[in-house]
Amino acid sequence: MKPMPGMLRPATLLLLSCLIAACGKAETAEAAPQAAQAAQSKPDAARALLASLVEPRQKGAYAPKDECGTVGAAGEFRLKLADAVVKRDAAALVELAAPDVLLDFGGGEGRAELRQRLDDPHYRLWEALEHLLPLGCAVNEQGGFTMPWYFAQDYGDRDSYMLLLVRGQGVPLLAEPRTGAKVLKVIDWNMVDLQESTDEQSPFAKVDDGSGTSGYIAWDRLRALVDYRLIVEERDEGWAISAFVAGD
Repeated sequence: MKPMPGMLRPATLLLLSCLIAACGKAETAEAAPQAAQAAQSKPDAARALLASLVEPRQKGAYAPKDECGTVGAAGEFRLKLADAVVKRDAAALVELAAPDVLLDFGGGEGRAELRQRLDDPHYRLWEALEHLLPLGCAVNEQGGFTMPWYFAQDYGDRDSYMLLLVRGQGVPLLAEPRTGAKVLKVIDWNMVDLQESTDEQSPFAKVDDGSGTSGYIAWDRLRALVDYRLIVEERDEGWAISAFVAGD
C-alpha cells in the first residue's frame, strides 16, 4: 500500500534519519559545503555556490546539471536565493518564498513558519540549503524549476523511498561494511537502491546498484531522493518558492 502523504514507512524513517539528520554533518566531506566556505571569501559567493558541483561537468548519469537558464528570470532568482544562504539572511530568504510555501506534509506552511524554522537549530535548514543548491536545477512540468536537478528526473518504477544518490565520482561499492574492504566497483554520480537489511547503526548502507550488484557505501557519500528540495513557480507577484520539503 502506498503511504498517505505525510506518512513515512519504517524504511523511509531510517533513511531520512540517517541522511537528513545524522549524515548532514558528514556532507562537509563533500564539495558543496567546502565550496560555500571558500566562496564566502570571494566577491561572487552566491554564483560560486551554485556552480561548485555543476562546473566543470562531472562524470555520471546524475551528476549535477543546470538546465534552468531558459526559464524566465530563474538565474536572477537563484542568485538572490544563494546570496541569502551564503549570508544566512533569513529575511531575504523568507521574502523569496510564497505566502503559502509548503514546508512539510503534515500541515507546516507559510512564511512565518519558515522564518521560525530557519532560526531553529533542530531543523538545520541553512545546512540543507547549502547542500542542495550546488546540485543543479531542472525545469519542471509546471514551467517552474526544481532544485536539486536529480529530483525532477524520471526513475520509472523504482521505489522513490529507497533511492539514494551516490554523491561524487569514483565512490567505492564495498564487499563488506568496513573501511578497506574489497572494492566491487566504483560509481560516478548514480542512483542505488537501499536494501531493507541495512544496519541502522552502521556507517555503511547496504545498497544495490540497479544491475544486481549489492555492496556497501558509506552513508556520507549518499543522499536520499526524497531529501530536501526546493520547488519554485511563477506567481502573480513573480517567482517564489512554493515548496521546501523533505520526505514524501
